[in-house]
Amino acid sequence: MKKYFIHPRLSIIPIVFLLSSSIVFSQTQNASLTNIDPTQPAFSASNFGGESSSPYMYSIIGVRNMSTSGNTKFATDWLSGNVVFKSGKQLTDAELEFDVSKNELHFRQNNKAYVYAEPVKEFSLFAQLKNDLRAFRFKSGYPDFGRQNANTFYLVLTTGSHYELIKYLSTQVNEVFQYSSSIDRTYKIMEDWYVYNVANNKLLLLPAKNAQSLKKVLPQYESIIEKVISEKKEKHWTEQEMIELVNEINR
Repeated sequence: MKKYFIHPRLSIIPIVFLLSSSIVFSQTQNASLTNIDPTQPAFSASNFGGESSSPYMYSIIGVRNMSTSGNTKFATDWLSGNVVFKSGKQLTDAELEFDVSKNELHFRQNNKAYVYAEPVKEFSLFAQLKNDLRAFRFKSGYPDFGRQNANTFYLVLTTGSHYELIKYLSTQVNEVFQYSSSIDRTYKIMEDWYVYNVANNKLLLLPAKNAQSLKKVLPQYESIIEKVISEKKEKHWTEQEMIELVNEINR
């Protein structure tokens, strides 16, 4: 698998589609898939300037930019990834992007963006962050919650026999009217955190990203959570600390 560094000005790097020898499935056979825009090349970092890069990718590398215009993608460039379809078929080393605003997976073929005709169960995006190869797993199949349904993709942070910690990503659009009558539109990536109760098939919304919120939705684990809180000096909870806490509850 090739490695890709995420950077707002990273140019497109060709990716070769590879299929496992045990799977008889190819994107070429799905030429009837819906073409998102048949007149334009696929969305990519090279199509957007540095100030139009994905705000979520900035947050991944630690530099949040909340006033980025024109891009609602998870990454600033296409990423190598794997796809699992609801039929059980699998696709490896595909060239993928995730549109956060549409909650929609795209793949690229002949420099054009497409969506799969066959329903997708889950997919993973791989990105090189500093010296680490990170995998971002998105999964559907969770129960309905507000406007979200079983086809909605969530970013999976950790899984366990009892609970999963997941995030639903969405975009908030802000429009600013200028004196010249033009409109500047900016996108802000929003994160809603959930705990998924495996046994009850239920989503529990976390009011905030901290242990106190986790204690509210899982009061039966108050002693475990309080112990972790007492050992922590800072009030701010990182994503990794939340993952470790849910893993502790799952033990």
